[in-house]
Amino acid sequence: MMKTVKQQGVTLVELLIVVVLIGILAVFAHPTYVSQQHQAYLRQAQTDLIMLQLAIEQKRTESNHTPAALDERLCPACQFDNPYYQYRIVHNARQYTLLAEQKREIAHCQSLGIQPNGRTFPPECW
Repeated sequence: MMKTVKQQGVTLVELLIVVVLIGILAVFAHPTYVSQQHQAYLRQAQTDLIMLQLAIEQKRTESNHTPAALDERLCPACQFDNPYYQYRIVHNARQYTLLAEQKREIAHCQSLGIQPNGRTFPPECW
């Protein structure tokens, strides 16, 4: 009587099929993941600009003075270490504008801004 030997393990063809399937999934998943990361950094920049505006308005109410520069003491909750956006304040004779500018190109929104009256620009980035 002959005994049949049961095959154990994974064949090379099966392994290659699995690798190809993982590769196909990665091709579709990676761009979506990167896009979501960029959107998260954009939303963080928007949030930081709004929080900075609130902190500046509070400072103006208390001391009738607009800060000349932005720092962490003004807004401890803001993420000044954002790897994709840097923040600055621009003064003119009557008002200020808060800007978040990209450090490196990641999305279509190169620069975001907000003014004391709540006007945000560019509209497609908000």
